[in-house]
Amino acid sequence: MAGQLSGSRQVGGSTGVSRHTALLDDLVAGGVARVTLARLLALDLLSAFGLAQVQQVTGEGVLVIRAFQEEWQQSVRAWAATHDVPTVDSVDE
Repeated sequence: MAGQLSGSRQVGGSTGVSRHTALLDDLVAGGVARVTLARLLALDLLSAFGLAQVQQVTGEGVLVIRAFQEEWQQSVRAWAATHDVPTVDSVDE
């Protein structure tokens, strides 16, 4: 099928409506609050396509470095340090 992204699938019906509420103050606050809000928004988007959870961010707003592509990991670490966002190498830690 022309125009379809590799690894994607077509959704035949409604993808549902989010039941989450997000505070705009969290977006402005930055750091862990911003990362946690981004995770919440990503959960709705990913679940609409059949994925269970966001692997790159824990529920507490900690970035999971190994869940990012290898070539992005150093940049993610640097961004997290600049914005006071905690990181772990994997969720097994």
